[in-house]
Amino acid sequence: MEKLSLDFSLLIAYILPGSLGVVTLSFYSERVQRLLSGEQGSPTATALIPLSILALGLGILVNAITWAAVRPLIEVTGAKRVAIQRRPSGERLEAYRFIIEHRFRYYQCYANVLTALVIFGASYLHQRGSAGLWVASVILLIVIVLFLAARDSLKQTYQRIDEWVNRE
Repeated sequence: MEKLSLDFSLLIAYILPGSLGVVTLSFYSERVQRLLSGEQGSPTATALIPLSILALGLGILVNAITWAAVRPLIEVTGAKRVAIQRRPSGERLEAYRFIIEHRFRYYQCYANVLTALVIFGASYLHQRGSAGLWVASVILLIVIVLFLAARDSLKQTYQRIDEWVNRE
């Protein structure tokens, strides 16, 4: 059986946005709220494993929503998708892996946190009512910055794939 590998890039691509999803889910689930708050106001050691698994699952779900909603929007605004011309092998495969780990995972982080933040904001407004103009302005600014960062990372991913993997 292979060893389960959870490196930094997967942590930022799935667990970070999934953690925001866990907080969002706590608005609707008393059980999740109890796991998050525990008896003393913070999660207990026994709650960390189920919360981590839930964060991973929600991160994967957020990634699917991002793929369906945010990625097409980014591509419409200037990130031109590049088709891989041939199956990468040898040095090209190593270059492809490098691009995924050093460009694409950051796109996933920015785009998935953006998606999770939008869902969080909508859920917060649904559960608690108005957030106030100042809070709404800050969230909007963060969403814009995350969108621009995601777009830049995806553009760089596509450019590097075209330059390093597709070219002779």
